[in-house]
Amino acid sequence: MLAAQPAEAPVPAAGEAEVMSDPVPPEVVASAVASVGKLGDEVVLGRYQAAVDRMNPLWKERTAKRMGGKDELEKKLAAVAAQMVQQGISMISFKPQGQPRVYQVSPTNRKVKVNGAEVDRLVYEKWMVFVPTVTKFRIMQK
Repeated sequence: MLAAQPAEAPVPAAGEAEVMSDPVPPEVVASAVASVGKLGDEVVLGRYQAAVDRMNPLWKERTAKRMGGKDELEKKLAAVAAQMVQQGISMISFKPQGQPRVYQVSPTNRKVKVNGAEVDRLVYEKWMVFVPTVTKFRIMQK
């Protein structure tokens, strides 16, 4: 009697592939919280360009394309700060508060050993950390 051969596992489609993840080092979260606090200090002091400079580059690039270029985007963002001042709105406090949430993003292929053989696997390479904040504003009546 012949033993049945096990069926080969189907190869997952690109969107269905398992992605390996490493634990997120605590210093990554601590660094993100510190950076958000530092950025908040800059914005409270009226240095709004610091926020523009530190925006997610991919988001900034995509938004700039939709708005007609990087110069157009930066002009609109600067107008928001000017409009706040004109309307008597100022930020008086901006502090990280609460538990940050970490998401692993940007999977790429990396060679890893599986059962002694090197194979290509999708592995997360970057983290996106959402840091909750509490912001206080002062609104001056005109």
